[in-house]
Amino acid sequence: RRESLRGHTSWPLVVDGDDLLNENERVITAICSLAQLDPTGIVKTWNPISEEIQQHQPDNVRRFLSTLQASNGIIKSGLKGENIVIEEEAQKWVKEFGHEIANRLKEAVEALMEDYLYLAQFRI
Repeated sequence: RRESLRGHTSWPLVVDGDDLLNENERVITAICSLAQLDPTGIVKTWNPISEEIQQHQPDNVRRFLSTLQASNGIIKSGLKGENIVIEEEAQKWVKEFGHEIANRLKEAVEALMEDYLYLAQFRI
């Protein structure tokens, strides 16, 4: 049962990844409170993974985890899902992935936007 837009009293918890990155203290505190977890156990900083360890990882794992493994803490994304202009993002996707994949991504985002916006109203 849902009671209000940001007054969570029900499950499942809806966590927006951009909120988690950009407002991590607020979101982590809320999750811990709602799940009755001790927030002092949350790791927010760490040491980057050495090149020596990374060289033993498969290439696809190394590429997938490259930003995380090079970081020493949570990196703010600066993005907010509800403020993204799909056409602008699609132009970036063309440069990064090529026309075919960019078009498929754009179609998927457009098809799922209604679901995203529905869930976003229940996010922490």
